[in-house]
Amino acid sequence: MKHLPQIVELERRDPRRNMCRFYRLELERDLLGAVLALRSWGRIGTCGQTKVLAFSTDGEAQAELLRWERQKRRRGYVDRRPYSLRFDAQNAEIISA
Repeated sequence: MKHLPQIVELERRDPRRNMCRFYRLELERDLLGAVLALRSWGRIGTCGQTKVLAFSTDGEAQAELLRWERQKRRRGYVDRRPYSLRFDAQNAEIISA
């Protein structure tokens, strides 16, 4: 793996179920040379939770990242949409564009 860090950001939204979730996968290298796979998840707008796993090789870490990504996409997660937020002062609310 030549290009660290690698980041995948997914989200799942379903207004009928009041569901707004995020899932972030990231690969980084630590100071000792091990590859770290970071998984963060939770409700959009919160810090959520993070779990870190260390791998000795790039290939192992990449395979795990792809496995997690496939699993989340099967459950309905899609690529995170970029947001441009603006504040409507008259109605005192935040609007996503």
